[in-house]
This record gives sequence, C-alpha cells and structure tokens, in this order.
Amino acid sequence: MAARFHRVLRGVGDTPGFIRKIDLPDREEAALRSARDDIRECIRAAFRSVADRAPLQKRFLFEDASPAFRTDEFLRGLRPSPRFRGQGSYSYKTLNDPVPDHTPPQQVDLDDGVFLPTSFMNQGERPALAAKAYFKVIEEALEPLCKERGWTLSREKPSCVRVVINAKTHVDLPLYAIPDEDYANVELLEKSLHSRGMFTMDSAEFADDSYRNLPDDHIMLARRDGGWIKSDPRKLHDWFQGAVAKHGPHLRHVCRYLKAWRDHEWEEPEDGISSITLMTMAVRAFDENRTRLDSSREDEALLTVAERMPALLAVTIKNPVVPDPEANLDKDWSTETRRGFIVAAEMLRDDLRAATAATKADAVISRLQGCLGGRVPSDPALVEIVPTEEARILAQPRAAVPLAPVVRTTSG
Repeated sequence: MAARFHRVLRGVGDTPGFIRKIDLPDREEAALRSARDDIRECIRAAFRSVADRAPLQKRFLFEDASPAFRTDEFLRGLRPSPRFRGQGSYSYKTLNDPVPDHTPPQQVDLDDGVFLPTSFMNQGERPALAAKAYFKVIEEALEPLCKERGWTLSREKPSCVRVVINAKTHVDLPLYAIPDEDYANVELLEKSLHSRGMFTMDSAEFADDSYRNLPDDHIMLARRDGGWIKSDPRKLHDWFQGAVAKHGPHLRHVCRYLKAWRDHEWEEPEDGISSITLMTMAVRAFDENRTRLDSSREDEALLTVAERMPALLAVTIKNPVVPDPEANLDKDWSTETRRGFIVAAEMLRDDLRAATAATKADAVISRLQGCLGGRVPSDPALVEIVPTEEARILAQPRAAVPLAPVVRTTSG
C-alpha cells in the first residue's frame, strides 16, 4: 500500500488544505497593503516638500557630488518624484502567514522598492544623489507617521528602511536611484498608456511596461553607509516567474511548503535556509526532472524536491541571476551551518518518504505535521491509501487454468 497526500496539501471542494492554512488572512493582508500605501504617500509628500525648498536647502542631497550639482540653477529646477514597485515574496506570490506559536512571533515581510529619478555622474556609473541624504529624507518623513500610528522606524538594516507595523508585520523599503533621462522615457511611455486609459498618471506605482523598460544596468541601490551598488530587483522576479511559467503554479506552491517547513523548523527564519535558496533548489529539482511534475500530485512534487535537497545543500549554491561568486547564496555559511541544513533536509526527506509509504491515514497526517507543523489539516479523509503495483498484482484473483487433456496411448 502507499499514501497520496496531495489533497492534504491542496484541499478538496470546500475542505481547505495546508496551502489555505498558511495564507495570510485577508484582513491582515488588506491592513498591510493599506499601511504600504500610507507610507508611499508620506514619502511622495516629503519629496514634494523638498522640491519646494530654496536651492541652499537642497544642497545636502548632493554633498558627495561635484560642484556642478550644487549650483543654484541646478537645484532650483530639482523636483524629485519617487515611484514604487513591490518585490520579494509578496510579488512572487510566495508569502506565507508566519507560524503562530513561536515566541517572539515571526514577521510577515512586505518589500516595497522606492525608485528615485536623479542625475548620474562619472559617465553614468554613480548617482549624484548622496545615499545618506536619501535615507535621511525618507526616515525624517516617516518618523511623524510612525509616531502617529504606533509603528516603529528601524534603522538597523544596511540597505533598506524598515517600518515595523506590529509584532507580526513590517514593510521594508529598499532605496533605488535611476537616471532621470531614463525616467523621462518612462514618463513618455506612461503618458501613452494614460491616453489609452491603461494608466493613471498620478499613480505611485510604476506601470508594468515602464518598469520592464528601465535599463538593466542603471538601477542602483543605496546603502546606509553612503555607498551605492548595482542591484536590479527585476532579475530575480523574472527568473522565478519564468520558472513558474515553464513548470506550472505548483512550483510556487512547493516553494511555499518549503518555506512553511523552514519556519516550523527554525523559530527565527533568518537562522534557517533563506527563501531564495529554497526557491533555487526547487527550480533546480523541477528542471532536472525528466518528465513534467504533475500539478495534480503536489505530494510527489514536494517529495521530488526534498529528495534532491541534501545533495544540493552539500555543494555551492549559485545565485540564479548574479554569476559573481560573491553573490553565491551559501557564501556566509560555516561548515557547521551547512551540516545543520543538510541534516534538517534529510529529516524532511525521510518524513515525506515515510508519509508516502504509510498504510494508514493517521500515520500520514502525523508525519506531515511533524515536518510541516500543526497547520497541516488533521482530516484523514484527505489522505488516499492506494495499493502499490505489487500489491495490486498479488491481490488479483488467480485465473483458472484448464487442465491439459489426457491423451490415452498404447505402449509398443
């Protein structure tokens, strides 16, 4: 006998499966989006205020640039206007509700990129805008809003501003600069879209087409220490969306199951395997599979990935979109950390194998809850116990074989 637990993962009819149990509740998702929108408007208002200042009061924005960027003529015409674009798990649709019984509670992370058009210098290699001034404008704008709402403004992250909404949710704001001449082309495209009723010109968010058309070598991420690094968030998004388009939405579901396993296994997700590493291993396992993994058997798909994980964790894990060895996903792992990840992955694999081999529904549920947590539905009716090929053969009734006729002979 063997067990199938696809319906435990996906549910059936009105009976929710594990995937529904790890969804962020609609009410909380709406509240998080509302907070994000208020943060966006606060930042836009702050830059409108900066634009109205006298030239002398704008010079701090370009304190690291050449004198040409600090003249009254240049600063008088400076009217920076940021745009925004969601990124990370919310945009990939791999966001999970955190495990509820960890203390302190895990947090939902919504990443919202801030893109500010600005002049570049050194043949377009570096923004003229001072990275520290960029952080200063954003954080000074958000302080009153955070105080009013009871939020907490965190300055601990080196490459983003974090607004902690409550014990369970926060919004991260990576700060990007894009060349203003590129943004001028974006505005022309958006005006064209607006004329066709496809875009609202006062929108805070990039239109899809204009975001895709930003040059890929001119997106720079500000660092709190004053530095800038090339960082195009679209690359990771496009890589994963391409993999989902190739393999099907069950790839996304498997990634969510792996993240749920990680969050159950490690109380602090930062101590466990990163989400991008889990996604990379899942895509690799799907790519390696000779036949397309069936969307009607997500239990098989999850086990297929889990079977490969120990070996994939034992070798270098390259960044799927950045070929530089410095961007390898495991570059900061110690030998002890790697070994701990491998052992945990082996346990996941063994639990899923045991669930598949179980002959009783209760045993399947117990194994799944052991590795994925208590949000796995405790409904044995969702488990299918099916005979294996060998069992089916042995269970077949014996066919009646007619006896050969006895031919009477005479001896010589």
